[in-house]
Amino acid sequence: MARLPRYLFLSDIDHIIIRGIGHMDLFFSDADHRVFLEKLKRFKLIDNVEIHAYCLMDNHVHLLIKASTDLIPLFLKRLE
Repeated sequence: MARLPRYLFLSDIDHIIIRGIGHMDLFFSDADHRVFLEKLKRFKLIDNVEIHAYCLMDNHVHLLIKASTDLIPLFLKRLE
């Protein structure tokens, strides 16, 4: 089943959760975490996104970000 569309609100900071399909693990090693953080660092500059906090778990990621709502889907697509 496909995931439901994201609801984006016009707020200052958005809480975004990225999950593995079927809650499968996203990260298997410290190297996987480092690769994701490098992508996060690179794409936040490209998409002009402010990252206020993040939490990397084995099977999901929490992000507190500030960006215009039209940039959020593109930013998340780049992180895949």
